[in-house]
Amino acid sequence: MTLRITEVFPQAANLCRPMEPSSLASVESAAEWEAVMSMVDPWEKAAECERAIETATNRGLRTALTYLRELWIALGKQRNFLSADDMAREIEAVGRLQVELTAMDELAFHLNK
Repeated sequence: MTLRITEVFPQAANLCRPMEPSSLASVESAAEWEAVMSMVDPWEKAAECERAIETATNRGLRTALTYLRELWIALGKQRNFLSADDMAREIEAVGRLQVELTAMDELAFHLNK
């Protein structure tokens, strides 16, 4: 069974639109794009989320980071069962969601200063 981020975190549907390979300036082909995405280690991303959870002061952010950590862990467990293309899409989707959440947290921090 393949886990899709939008199945676990439905709100991610608006944040996780796939990027076209041509939109990555430094990557020329879909194969290169997949290679770049496959270099992302879901286990390291889960560890990043864990570190962020420990330092987050906002309860909502901690909850979101906990879900993200679980998504990275699930993706790490599924790595051997997904094609390179599917893995690249999933990594991009979860990564984009993580970037969006980080940006929202930074914005909230600056607004509350």
